[in-house]
Amino acid sequence: MTSKSRRSMWYLDSGCSRHMTGDKKKFKNFKKKEQGFVNYGDNNKGKIHGTADVGGGNTLEIKDVLYVEGLKHNLLSISQLCVQENSAISRKIKVIIDYHLE
Repeated sequence: MTSKSRRSMWYLDSGCSRHMTGDKKKFKNFKKKEQGFVNYGDNNKGKIHGTADVGGGNTLEIKDVLYVEGLKHNLLSISQLCVQENSAISRKIKVIIDYHLE
């Protein structure tokens, strides 16, 4: 997998409370607003520089995505998806979790 394809992937994250990305090019209607920080699992922090919507057209639209400078992955918040149960993304996504106990 190339780094370009990894940058386009979105990861479902049960630990984050909001959708977020560090790739400002994904946004279609960026609203700059210093909104504080997000805390990562390793106790580091990332600065929030604004919000926007991502996608639309031929792809799903993800609303209210935070722009966190320096974030290396695109994260979809499972809790935000559940709260936005009437949004287009939650109606179109079906998640299957497969795990194995050893």
